[in-house]
Amino acid sequence: MNNHQHRRLGLIAVLLLAGLGNFAVAAQEPLGKQYETAQQHYDIDLATRTRDSLRAQETTQSLLYAKLCLLIAELHRINYEESTTSEGDERRELGARIDEAAEEGLSAVQVLNDSSEKYRVQGDLYGCMIRTKFQARKYRRKMEESIAQARAMDSKNPKALLSAAKPFLFGKDSEENLSVALELINQALELNPASEQAFLLRGLAHDKMGKPEQARLDWNQALKINSDSTLAKTALSKQD
Repeated sequence: MNNHQHRRLGLIAVLLLAGLGNFAVAAQEPLGKQYETAQQHYDIDLATRTRDSLRAQETTQSLLYAKLCLLIAELHRINYEESTTSEGDERRELGARIDEAAEEGLSAVQVLNDSSEKYRVQGDLYGCMIRTKFQARKYRRKMEESIAQARAMDSKNPKALLSAAKPFLFGKDSEENLSVALELINQALELNPASEQAFLLRGLAHDKMGKPEQARLDWNQALKINSDSTLAKTALSKQD
């Protein structure tokens, strides 16, 4: 594997999260704030504790609970992508953790009232479980249908637009796929110009299109939005 391919693999995990950053945790924070902090800090322990707090309160039938399950699955997926194929036992364990969290989240969303965010989270939960061709055959259609429903319910949901871009961005590299991904990401940025994730995704799209300078501009913009963005720093460092 050459350096460019290695950089791409490293960035796949980078772009799963919907929110980014690096902030301290206050024990007295409400659960919604703890979720945001865990998301920003990539803190799987905090995410797990917050989910368990909701479970203890018997409030598992909430969008926040489903989002926490998604966050836990995403954080395990980052570790999975960063592991090597030689670490077979570790990868199998991480894969099991991803699926466990995602399946728990999917159970939670089933009872929620219909909303764009419900279906966006559902789509991303399915996406987290796609790691093999078999899983792609099993989950990709469900993922795409969920994201399409999210967009149908709210065409101006920027997170749903970014979720829609991911299959094109992380699937087979082709000019057509990357162009579709780029268009969706740009639409999301029109709706939320301060989206760190959108700039990270657009940077990857430009990188795959053979435009490293434009990728660098996007990743620097992500860093301007969040000066503590570990993901932007990592992407930029891998260009050096």
